[in-house]
Amino acid sequence: MNARIPLVLLTAAACAVPLATTATAHEPDQPATPEQITDYYESGHFKTDVDTVTGRATKSLKSQLAKKPRKPAIVFDIDDTLESTYECAKRANFDRTAISVCQARFDQTKITQVWRLLRYAQKKKLAIVLITGRPEGLREGTRDQLKDDGLTGKYTLVMRPNDEFGQPSQAYKAAARKAIQKKGFKILVNIGDQKSDLDGGYSVKRFKVPNPMYFTP
Repeated sequence: MNARIPLVLLTAAACAVPLATTATAHEPDQPATPEQITDYYESGHFKTDVDTVTGRATKSLKSQLAKKPRKPAIVFDIDDTLESTYECAKRANFDRTAISVCQARFDQTKITQVWRLLRYAQKKKLAIVLITGRPEGLREGTRDQLKDDGLTGKYTLVMRPNDEFGQPSQAYKAAARKAIQKKGFKILVNIGDQKSDLDGGYSVKRFKVPNPMYFTP
């Protein structure tokens, strides 16, 4: 894989992305300082909030599956939904450009609770769809990362064309979900760390994983 072009794209886009407000129980308001971010993660509040979010998502999934929907599906974001950038970002004092470099180099750790939700969805025979803002140039490395972290079986990976990377994500992700729906699937749960991962419709329920490090429009 030629990671040079995608890395440049990620770095350039990061410089243009502002911080914004998020809202979960313990999550610090944006823009969060490095001290606030570190305290949130290392105090255990991040884990508690992710436990709550994924618990609600699992409960919703169980309730919807009891109605035996036709062709059920679930949508996951990747960066800071399945894969946490926190440890790498901390080493760079949460510099936004450095965070994008961490993601481009796949220097991340699994968010265990979200992976547990994914495996539950696999067990229940849902179609697994990953819709990420990463550019196409990172496809090979992304698949390798997911495989190394334990993703097996069939799944759909939707990535942005390189020449569209850095543009606002909300419309792109909504269009990707719409395309899944047009194939006859019903997206029962959509989970991501940004409002732009969730807004725009084409899912029954939406769940936001906390992320005080950055905002993606």
